[in-house]
Amino acid sequence: MPAFPSETFISEAVGEVSASDNGDGSVFLKILVIGAILLATGGGAIKWMYPNTIEDVEGQIQAVDELIRENMTLERNILGNSAWSYKRTLFRENEVACRIRNRMSREPDRKDVIAWVSFEMCQMRDVQVNYRTLMELQEDLMTEIDNRKRSLPTGARQY
Repeated sequence: MPAFPSETFISEAVGEVSASDNGDGSVFLKILVIGAILLATGGGAIKWMYPNTIEDVEGQIQAVDELIRENMTLERNILGNSAWSYKRTLFRENEVACRIRNRMSREPDRKDVIAWVSFEMCQMRDVQVNYRTLMELQEDLMTEIDNRKRSLPTGARQY
């Protein structure tokens, strides 16, 4: 079977495969080639759509928690009482991440392909939603910190 460069179109690849066996290429071979191409591109598309893992989510939780803690210290309480609302939101998102992590241990058997693919897609979607929520929380938190720093008197600013 000839090797195809990455820029080869599917129709050209099927044509070359058919030409290599004197024009009477079997339907099975065509389906096999198209299936292999779809499988290869499908995996990449899914990784592109859902790039984050549960480990990324847990790292983001730690980063946001550290940011809140830094700005809640006694000598530098920039957030004031609003820090507790950010902590509650972070706690809620941490619980969601724990539920996602716990569901991973109940993965269906891979012999049931439809159930397994459905489970994996749901997991990837939930991880992505959780990660985006944490990113939005971090953006809101940083905006709040910047706004409060700007509102401090000039001599009291701490960077």
